Amino acid sequence: MKKIITLSIALFLFVTSTVAQSFAFFRGEERLENNAEITITKAGHDDLDVFVMESELQVKNLIGFSVQTRMTQRVLTAPNAGILSFCYNVCITGNEDNAQEATLGGNSFKEGFHLSFEPVENTYTIAKAKYEIVNQNNESDKATVTVTYQYDENSTALKNIDPAGKVVLSQNDGEVSLNYNFDNAANRKVNVHSLIGTKTAVFNLSEVAGTVQLPTAQKGIFIYSITENDQIIQTGKYIVR
Repeated sequence: MKKIITLSIALFLFVTSTVAQSFAFFRGEERLENNAEITITKAGHDDLDVFVMESELQVKNLIGFSVQTRMTQRVLTAPNAGILSFCYNVCITGNEDNAQEATLGGNSFKEGFHLSFEPVENTYTIAKAKYEIVNQNNESDKATVTVTYQYDENSTALKNIDPAGKVVLSQNDGEVSLNYNFDNAANRKVNVHSLIGTKTAVFNLSEVAGTVQLPTAQKGIFIYSITENDQIIQTGKYIVR
């Protein structure tokens, strides 16, 4: 009887470890189903005046410890004009299949993760890619999302501020300021990464309203993300010349 119980427990643990999913993709506060397919139609100029379509996707480790991961980009439909941007451990631009590895902390979103497409303005096209994150210690533990960027005459313009007008980025005389004004207090932070994924600064937004001076000591392109209760609510870019 003990042997049967032991075998049953072992089988249960094996099945659980095989089926359990450690990762999930999010868009805003919405958790996407595994193998979800989304279509992006909004296009416009970002803070660097780059014409871009933002996926606004996040990826999260749902378990309580760090995991060694691999994220792959598989291009299903290459655009006739424009270029895909795939940031995970570093930022890679190109319309080819790619893979990157990184450690993803427990119960946390991957900082610096960013997917977008930069179409050629007024040259209508479609780009489609499949993204898969895999636990390198358990290849069956993975999550997948397919992103279609559909740039056509109906694409609507993006803005350089969030929809509620609560965060505004401004650059003047070599300084980069992030002005914010929220309706209520919350656990908010600003994370700044270089284009190759190196974290350069973290700021706590302890007040409901205020201004943060983003780092400008080094030249280059930087990605900032604002989190609220560990959820990314806005991302953007700025350049230091």
